[in-house]
Amino acid sequence: ARVKITLDRLNREFGDILFSRVSIPYADAFGAGLSAKSSPGDRSQTATRIKMKDFIQYIRKVESQESAEKFPDYIFEEIPSQNPIRSIIEPLKLVKRLQLQQQFLQFYIGPTNSGTPPHFHRASWNRLASGSKTWYMWPAKKSFFTNVHSNDWLENHYDPSQGDGSLQCKQNPGDVILS
Repeated sequence: ARVKITLDRLNREFGDILFSRVSIPYADAFGAGLSAKSSPGDRSQTATRIKMKDFIQYIRKVESQESAEKFPDYIFEEIPSQNPIRSIIEPLKLVKRLQLQQQFLQFYIGPTNSGTPPHFHRASWNRLASGSKTWYMWPAKKSFFTNVHSNDWLENHYDPSQGDGSLQCKQNPGDVILS
């Protein structure tokens, strides 16, 4: 049976658990982790810890447009085996058929216009539980990374008319993307 993941459920079951709030995941690895956030509106990229219930309030504020945040943060975290949120992330039988090894499990959640900027890594699978996610993918020889927020990159750096060989697709709940 498919597990339904909602903001209310995350708030109820995991509200007091701390997660990593970021603008760019692994910012330090990409040369963007300058300093820890010290106040709202500080746009440095190093992760801060936030309770799930507080982040859900932030999502609702951004989604209701009470916040004019153009480059919103999101939670992006590797989930260790002892973290209780693993209980709602069901394993995929598809992984065995593709002969991929699950080295670690990551969890992400965020409002509209949040997400990871272009980057590259080894093969991974991504299952979406709720909402939608737009992917931009390039052939390996044209792959790259950037240390600007994903929405900033789309608005100010991406030019689809350049014919760069990128593919775009939209992921919906239950869809699996192999990247």
